[in-house]
Amino acid sequence: MKVSKKVSEEYFAIGSIEGVLMPSQSSDSNVFYIRDLLTNKIVSGRLNTDDLIAEWGKRVIVSGLVSYSCKGEKLGIQVDTIELLLPEYELPNLDEVIGLLK
Repeated sequence: MKVSKKVSEEYFAIGSIEGVLMPSQSSDSNVFYIRDLLTNKIVSGRLNTDDLIAEWGKRVIVSGLVSYSCKGEKLGIQVDTIELLLPEYELPNLDEVIGLLK
């Protein structure tokens, strides 16, 4: 007889996710999604305010309590802080960065 055990444990850690904010289809205005720029996966988020509407589609770093699957994949985040980042087209290119170092 073959026995298989479903492993569905998740764990939590303080951390951050850099990505692009996306609205959720939920009626709860405190729920949103963020497309993780490292993995290109969508992670759900929860924030205790509904002040995100002006930030949809923008690059951010969200920090707080991150939940992970047993495989280490990010599942969600209870957000403490949001930091708005510059759009990628406003970031310095390699030549500009090298020029700063000279």
